[in-house]
Amino acid sequence: MGKKIGGQSHAKVTATKSEKSAVKTGPQKVLTKKEKQKQKRDKLLANLAKTVTSKNVKEGEVAAPRKKNQSKLEVIKDLKDALPNLSLTSKTFERRPVKLTQDKRQKIALKETKQFKDVVQHPQFKKSPLATITEHLTNSVALMVEKEDKERSIENAERKKKRIEDKRKATEEKARTSAHA
Repeated sequence: MGKKIGGQSHAKVTATKSEKSAVKTGPQKVLTKKEKQKQKRDKLLANLAKTVTSKNVKEGEVAAPRKKNQSKLEVIKDLKDALPNLSLTSKTFERRPVKLTQDKRQKIALKETKQFKDVVQHPQFKKSPLATITEHLTNSVALMVEKEDKERSIENAERKKKRIEDKRKATEEKARTSAHA
């Protein structure tokens, strides 16, 4: 470590960059990693609070004062409320789940049991079960894709008709306004 000169030990002294900058600017408190993370978190929360309160003021709402000992769940709920609502346009979300009665369940079970027996008895399945299942899945997926494409083309055709109709109405309105002027 150090050399002994005349009975005294001298330690080698080197300064790190942060210590050198502290010497130049004055004494600074060295922050731990947790303290730095806490400062960043507090700064983010403050910015979010500013954004939320400014948005609420613009909308005419009164911002509620934030509790000091607010749980994480409450903070998440507040942030969720601040986010804009997204409208779900997918058809899968529009459907309600089908409630199955006991009779419906029995009919489905009987139908599936019969279908399973037919599949197992089929000569092609007996010859090569894996190839048969693969072929069935390939055909099923192709059928689903074809069905989706057909639905999509119908939707596109309807949108195109609506655009043409809107364009026609706009030109008629434009012609009417220019005729009156």
